[in-house]
Amino acid sequence: MKRTSVDEVEAFRRLQKLATDKRAKLIEVARMILAVEEVSLPSEQ
Repeated sequence: MKRTSVDEVEAFRRLQKLATDKRAKLIEVARMILAVEEVSLPSEQ
């Protein structure tokens, strides 16, 4: 949400649309996004 500057409602709507478009469960799409985010952020050491 921070990266795209959208509110919680819009972020959830986008997750739902992506899940529908990919014919995937919402939780699967959310996990994929979190995994990508984890890899793309600099590590905190």
